[in-house]
Amino acid sequence: TVYLMTGLRLFLVGLAASVALLPLLFAGIAGLGLVTALVGATAARPEAHPGPLLAAVLVAGTLLIATVALGVASLVAPLWLRAAHLEDIAAAYDVAFCRDFWRRVGWASVACHFGMAGIAIALFALGMLCCFVGIFPAMALVFLVQAHLYAQLYRLYLERGGTPIADAPPSTIS
Repeated sequence: TVYLMTGLRLFLVGLAASVALLPLLFAGIAGLGLVTALVGATAARPEAHPGPLLAAVLVAGTLLIATVALGVASLVAPLWLRAAHLEDIAAAYDVAFCRDFWRRVGWASVACHFGMAGIAIALFALGMLCCFVGIFPAMALVFLVQAHLYAQLYRLYLERGGTPIADAPPSTIS
């Protein structure tokens, strides 16, 4: 039950942070849709050739949205670290710890999330090549990679002089 409760804490903290940060992502998607519609409206003219411009807008917008999504994941990383170590969900939302974490390993966290996204895309593509059955082991492997990534980020944070998260006392839940 200890593992289930830890997983539940991580899920709830991630859900709350995602609900708070998803409006950024939705605004980006809506903006991309609006710009794409405006560029597509120019295609109604017979003399216009918006194909390359439309493709460039879609690629640039998709990359921008992906960058924002990975930035959001980097913002949630310290919350997940605290939620994994502490039994109190409210204690995971320590703004001082988050600021200190981002100040010490923020850019490393962003770089790691970009690398992890590349690994996930490659594993999911390989899973799809296996008649889509391989996606399930790929997802499990991506979650293990993410857990290892967060352990490395926490170790780097401590090496750079960060404050350790006090482990929660043993749970009385049986």
